[in-house]
Amino acid sequence: MKQKHTILFSILCIALSSPSAFAQYLPVWNSYLDHGLSWNPAYAGSHEAVSLSAFYRRQWMDLPDGPSTTALALHAPLWNRSLALGMELTNDRLGPLQRNALQGHFAWRSVGGNGFWALGVNGGLKLEDAAYQELDAAQGGDPAFNLALEDRWDWNAGAGFLYQNHWLMAGASALDLAGDRQYFGGLAALIRYGDGYGVRPAGLVRYTEREEYLAEAGLQFLFVESFWAGGTYRSNGDLIFQLLYRPRTSTALGFSEWGIGYSYQIPASEYRTALGVSHEVQLTYRFHKDKTREFGPRFF
Repeated sequence: MKQKHTILFSILCIALSSPSAFAQYLPVWNSYLDHGLSWNPAYAGSHEAVSLSAFYRRQWMDLPDGPSTTALALHAPLWNRSLALGMELTNDRLGPLQRNALQGHFAWRSVGGNGFWALGVNGGLKLEDAAYQELDAAQGGDPAFNLALEDRWDWNAGAGFLYQNHWLMAGASALDLAGDRQYFGGLAALIRYGDGYGVRPAGLVRYTEREEYLAEAGLQFLFVESFWAGGTYRSNGDLIFQLLYRPRTSTALGFSEWGIGYSYQIPASEYRTALGVSHEVQLTYRFHKDKTREFGPRFF
């Protein structure tokens, strides 16, 4: 227990020592293939439908007051399919630290052949709050723990491009341009091996302006067009196991598709005992009222 509190205290000291340290953090979701707005604004409208998603991540369960992140995302193409809009609301918590971010996304899309190219930009505001008084001091009355920092507003912006068709997705982006710039590159493919079955290799790389990088590679299997199961390995030693169920139905009003997903993340062996595992869940719903337009199962 002493080791766990020491790790948490170290994380808080690093974050609190710099007013911008927490602001420059961008969460990397295990379900980034379904939460494309988190790393690429050009992802807006790519589902060819009104898409609403909710994500929750609780990191390092054995660490008291470990990080947690909640996100709501909404995006859809406009009537002419050449433009798309999106919105994302994110809440990050780490002990007494909290950040709320609201981002708007805009994408211009060019349909060609069996796929489309997209260029996207985003922008928004962040509100950060750090309350020292919520920490338990070793000695009561310590004035350093009675400070209440003022709310800190900041802005954010980014840009990216994306190519996608029925079997391939590739994109890159530059985010947090107002702070510590972060660059993302992602690639995923669907390889069919039967009716309703397939395998999806995917990878994501993040590189920061501070010359830090995080890479991951994963493999997921598709069963009867609706069930996904697979795993991912990250360059920091983390292992991730994922499950997703996403059926598609046809109604009198149009097509709908809902999904529920879960991922189980095991940290690298040297941190496993102190930190514990991480959990992430997602809920998605997509609806298209126009049956004359294509709306097949979404694989990215």
